Amino acid sequence: MSEPSATPPVSEHARLVLSTTRKLGWFRSIPCYLVFQPKELILVHLDKAKTKEAIAEFRAEQKAEGKGFMATTFAMIGFWRNYGHRYYQSSRDDLLQLNPANIALPYTTIQRLVFRTARSYGAADHNDATPKPGKLILQTNAEKLKFSHEYYDSNKKIKGILQDLAGTALKYRAPIFHKTLSINLGGSPDGID
Repeated sequence: MSEPSATPPVSEHARLVLSTTRKLGWFRSIPCYLVFQPKELILVHLDKAKTKEAIAEFRAEQKAEGKGFMATTFAMIGFWRNYGHRYYQSSRDDLLQLNPANIALPYTTIQRLVFRTARSYGAADHNDATPKPGKLILQTNAEKLKFSHEYYDSNKKIKGILQDLAGTALKYRAPIFHKTLSINLGGSPDGID
């Protein structure tokens, strides 16, 4: 009979999944999910063919349920808002096989991770209610990767998870004044979408 392990095995499941847009140049960007697993960060790029297939399947399900155009349109909004939830339970290998462009970055290769929250105002006088996207920058041993996102992180859950995973490499920036309510985004064991 073997002895029980002193430390339980580390779960491979993601602690955080962020929906982002990866910037590839001045005028080129692609949708990308950042899947923060316990040992590494996985960049999951959306594959156009698989995305079209998922949309077609969803529309077929809606049609089979007898839903019309408007109901399907509103349901599609929820579908895309929750699309990244599927990555919380996906294994590393499954994520990497989804698209040849997907990349796994061990946290030890990340020299700097900058997370700037989105803002709900644009002008210095706060009269402009135009949202400003947040930024996420990853400086690795080999390259600098840039992303934009829509997360405000008013309850600081994203900050806490990133601190646990990235440690001193994390540079977290949030505006002093928020015009947003504190929200819990749900979707993962940590309450993050």
